[in-house]
Amino acid sequence: MYRLQTQWVNCSTQTSYLGSLATWTDAAKDYYFNTATSGKEDVDHPFQLGDAPWVIRSHFFLFHEPRRYHRCTDYRTDLEISTQVTRVGKSSMDLEHQVCHELPGAEGHKLLCSIASSIIVFSPETGKPVPHGMDVHSSKCSKVNLEINRWLDNEANQTPAEAFQHVCQPRFSDLDGHGHVNNAVLLSYLQDARHAAACASMGSSRLDDLRSVYLEFLSMAGLGDTLTTVLWEPMPSTLLLRMTSGRRTILRARFDLGSPLAPAERVPAALQPAATASGTTDGLQQSLEAVVEQRRQRGLLRSLSTRQEQQVDFCSNDYLGFARSEELWQLVDAEIQELRSRSQQGAAKILLGSTGSRLLSGNSAYCEALEHDLAQFHRAESALIFNSGFDLNMGLFASVPQTGDEVFYDELIHQSVREGFKLSRAKGNVRAFPHNDVRALEQMLAQSRAEKPKANLIVAVESVYSMDGHLAPLEELCQVAAAWGASLIVDEAHGTGAYGEEGRGLVSALGLEAQVFCRVHTFGKALGVHGAVVVGPRVLREYLMNYAWPLVYSTSLPLHSLAAIRCAYAFMRQEASRRQDILRGLIQTFQSRLSRFSSQQVLESPSPIQGLIVPGNAACVRVAQQLRHRFDVLPIRSPTVPAGTERLRIILHAHNTEEEIHALMDAIEAALPTNASSDALKEAAAPISRL
Repeated sequence: MYRLQTQWVNCSTQTSYLGSLATWTDAAKDYYFNTATSGKEDVDHPFQLGDAPWVIRSHFFLFHEPRRYHRCTDYRTDLEISTQVTRVGKSSMDLEHQVCHELPGAEGHKLLCSIASSIIVFSPETGKPVPHGMDVHSSKCSKVNLEINRWLDNEANQTPAEAFQHVCQPRFSDLDGHGHVNNAVLLSYLQDARHAAACASMGSSRLDDLRSVYLEFLSMAGLGDTLTTVLWEPMPSTLLLRMTSGRRTILRARFDLGSPLAPAERVPAALQPAATASGTTDGLQQSLEAVVEQRRQRGLLRSLSTRQEQQVDFCSNDYLGFARSEELWQLVDAEIQELRSRSQQGAAKILLGSTGSRLLSGNSAYCEALEHDLAQFHRAESALIFNSGFDLNMGLFASVPQTGDEVFYDELIHQSVREGFKLSRAKGNVRAFPHNDVRALEQMLAQSRAEKPKANLIVAVESVYSMDGHLAPLEELCQVAAAWGASLIVDEAHGTGAYGEEGRGLVSALGLEAQVFCRVHTFGKALGVHGAVVVGPRVLREYLMNYAWPLVYSTSLPLHSLAAIRCAYAFMRQEASRRQDILRGLIQTFQSRLSRFSSQQVLESPSPIQGLIVPGNAACVRVAQQLRHRFDVLPIRSPTVPAGTERLRIILHAHNTEEEIHALMDAIEAALPTNASSDALKEAAAPISRL
């Protein structure tokens, strides 16, 4: 048992409390090994550390009292910390500590925090850590440490583009006697990053209470290290953090936010069912309600809405106006009637649904003929239809990268691609490069080719980026990919219809079909219908039919959808050129009005996707609400885009008119002053740095 007396100032803020806990636990550990067990034969650990040095590998803090509890205690507080060994390995062990507040008189103890720690022994011969117990004795590991470590393995390798970045430099006073930054100080650096992120996204330095914290220390930091902390929210009320110095990871962490747990609970709620008074496990509903409420309080809760009749469409992806085209409706109706007529005359019977997946009963001669036509139209060897663009991207990028392959993607790539990476065999070798930065990509390819000369290198980009409207520098990307033997995959979701002869897309417009491994074209945007197709080499089609699970295990599109796709392509061949000309004229009209705004307010884009920066979620939503009585314009909030770059996303369509654009811009100028301070805008966006 280790006792100490502390001043309440050590507990009054979250940062000081966390740092104090790390320091107190380290002292309790030393006391346990150096004092409590000294000279005793009945100690509860079977080996002595001897001269081999050892360090903390990980901490897990589980809080039982909220931060405000400590503000109500006396100026001086008596604490009691008990320590016991819970697992022993050849070179590591797990410890558990209970931190209690010793209350005066007969009131006893109040449990403040439970801490599970793992320590690792350094080899005297090599000076390096010997294998950690999580690897050697994982079956005996603390369930808490083992499970949370798996969470980090699953999440931390995929850093999203919207992740916040904070940089700091250790000071001389932060070092211990060995010249390293001690664990308590590293923990304070993480808290500094949380403060900076909160200020950038919400304009407030107030931090939510902590339910639990998991820290894993992977390397030492010294005075000469520049420490970069990246943090993001993979799910509500959960933060993941990674601190690096150059290419070396110093530590990684998971912060679970929310009210502290009751003392009886020994693991996070995510690891055990919540029982109600009746003994059932319907606590899931309460957990979901709490998460939704927290998102609502932060102003990030999404909800469904419908466009009102009086609203002008500046929101949808219907770039060419096909979804509202009466002519296309008539073409689809005529195609269905023709198919039904053939069926009545003895041809293959038409079914309302497809009845199964493509590999079972859901295939048809009509679908295969359509894929053949799409391959010819897009000038590719083969085509394979999926139910949606999300399904296609997830299946493509989950199955195509092989073990040992290196994958590089633009940091603004769509979430469907990222979800595929998480499931792929190459998920540990997936890296983002700065948006449209060909030189940075080339350096990464060159380094990977030097390190892995036989590995497949895969580059994933979009032709037109949906949130910024930027076009990918496809010609330069093709040159760099060819120079380093990389395969380029292009998502043409927002390029199909809007670019290229007869709407074939940006790759075709530049004549690059032969230099791109495969392309993804979706039907739910400019084509006005539903579904998606990947066009590329024949072997890709055969491979995906065997390994792309969204295709293998999903019921295929019904005949009506296939007929709509066929008719939409036929209509696009007739109409694309004319409607692209209309769209280009409307883009020029819109951009002529942007000259009245400061450069910090305007998203430079040559595509139908335009935007105006309105920093701050609340401000962006407020302006959009002022417009919605007449115009359908949606606010894009952080974390969908980086904090400080929240924007009004404005989509132009061939069915819009110049009068509608001028009316929209008049309304925006009234709601958003055109002489907004550039300095204020710069300051709002200053903390944001993309990876």
